[in-house]
Amino acid sequence: MKLPEAGAILWMCCLQYFAGEAIAILGFRGFYSLRTIFISDLGAVECVANLCSRWHAMMNASFLLQGCLIAGGAFLTRPWFPSGWPWTLAIGLIGASGLGVFVVGLAPEDVTPGWHYLGAAENFLFCNAGAALLGIAMLWRPPAYRPAGALALLTGLVGLSGLACIAARLDVGLGPGGVERLTAYPFPIWISGVGAWLLRGRPGGPRSPAIAADPRGRRDTTIHRTGVVRFAMLATALGGPCSAAVAEEKPTSAPASAICIVPLSPPSRDARADASAPKMKQDATPEVLPGMPSPLLTLQDFPGRWIIDADRRLVPYDGFWPVHSYLDKGDQARESWSSQTVAITYGGGVSVLRPGAARFEEISGSHEVAREHGAFSGPFVLPHRKETVVTASDGAAYRVEDKTLVPWMSPQDLERHGVAGVSRVF
Repeated sequence: MKLPEAGAILWMCCLQYFAGEAIAILGFRGFYSLRTIFISDLGAVECVANLCSRWHAMMNASFLLQGCLIAGGAFLTRPWFPSGWPWTLAIGLIGASGLGVFVVGLAPEDVTPGWHYLGAAENFLFCNAGAALLGIAMLWRPPAYRPAGALALLTGLVGLSGLACIAARLDVGLGPGGVERLTAYPFPIWISGVGAWLLRGRPGGPRSPAIAADPRGRRDTTIHRTGVVRFAMLATALGGPCSAAVAEEKPTSAPASAICIVPLSPPSRDARADASAPKMKQDATPEVLPGMPSPLLTLQDFPGRWIIDADRRLVPYDGFWPVHSYLDKGDQARESWSSQTVAITYGGGVSVLRPGAARFEEISGSHEVAREHGAFSGPFVLPHRKETVVTASDGAAYRVEDKTLVPWMSPQDLERHGVAGVSRVF
């Protein structure tokens, strides 16, 4: 077997991802909906409330394997594609996207969220952009390859459209989980088909795709000599901006009244017997929400999340936390009249932090409202009315009460004002 044929087989095996996700869903404890819950939740290590991915190791192993299959297939099949920068860039983007999904499996969202979301964003952007660029390049080849080029371009555009919806926080009726899958699903299906297409052979030569032949029918022999070098140079160029150096600064002298440093007592060492003094993870920053008596910390040698109690000790935080992903940043507001903090979780429900409390409480039934009416926006605080309002993607608006959501405007009120729904409140 030639190396390019092995690469095509690796791409065909990318369908394993769907098997891994299906198995992880079977082991998920609690309600799991493809429409409202993210793929990354299947790889979460910790259990939250009544939701638990018991087979998270299977999902993360599938991510790792998928990254190796994508990158390895791109490296080995490169000689079957023409030389020139469009082809090199397209295959380079596809290969580099494998690194992103590998990082997703290596860094679960609740263990190393920064690297996890960076890997997911890199994978979504690079794989779909690579497919679209490859499709454009194929459309300039002989007519026999144009249907495959059109399919590649369509795959990339669909995935990029889903990524744009994620960035704009639009669920277009699919729900947040559905939009994420609109971004993630087309590429592995398409790349496995490309592997079969390459392995089967296209017009111009049995089992050896003629796509790498020049218009006069001669094979481009320079590809075999330069493909590896070009791919390595491109991967290095793409990886450069993503690298970072972390260094500790020596403490500098400051006025005695400027700051007071109080050492913390370390947590229990049940998590790791040889753990030393607690340290923040290098890629994690304290999460601070209005009303919380302490920031939420992610430590280097201790699993889970931690807060600082009144005795300046690190204690585990086992309550609900409204920030599940980078899409939730800033989705909190504090009521000036009650000092209560209201937060929404993208793809989830509404929670409140009452004055003096140390944990958020999710409002009962808010998840069901989100599933029926779409993801929430807000919260919108109306101080003169002493009301806090959240809106769903279908235009329904709700007032946040003590332990429930109450419709803010009835259908009759909306009809009387001549509007179909409420999107934002200012």
